[in-house]
Amino acid sequence: MKRVLGLIIGVVAAFGFVGQAHAYPPAGLPSISTSSSSPTVGSSVTLTGNLFCPNTVVTFAANGVTLGQATSNAAGAATLVITAPSTAGPFVVTATAASPCVASATITLAVQAAGGTPGAPGGIPETGSSTSSSLQYGAVAVGIGAALVAFTGLKRRRPALA
Repeated sequence: MKRVLGLIIGVVAAFGFVGQAHAYPPAGLPSISTSSSSPTVGSSVTLTGNLFCPNTVVTFAANGVTLGQATSNAAGAATLVITAPSTAGPFVVTATAASPCVASATITLAVQAAGGTPGAPGGIPETGSSTSSSLQYGAVAVGIGAALVAFTGLKRRRPALA
């Protein structure tokens, strides 16, 4: 009886002290986060793939072009620092892991032209003039021309006094 009890205690103790296993696959769906959702052309951007399997190689790509790879940590996060593309526009960024668990995530990165929006604080300064003043001057000139034509037409129709 003592031997059986000792064996049971030994088995429970052996399995009770084994480290806790990570969930496989991790709870939730993989996702991508960025240090900036609208970086400027040529700026530094940090891409982080979240909820991938631990110690998995994650490949990051933008519009199908590979940007680089990173290995996920014990929490399933893989981080890669990139330089934003040299052209402005939307870029579809994917993070994909192939083995041991296949997973992928997608996000759209809106790359902005350097300098920002015209007229915005810190953006491109506005130059030139607005077209509204030119249109106003043109309307006044047309009005004056129409009045002169009407005036000369009235002047010709009057009979001459003898």
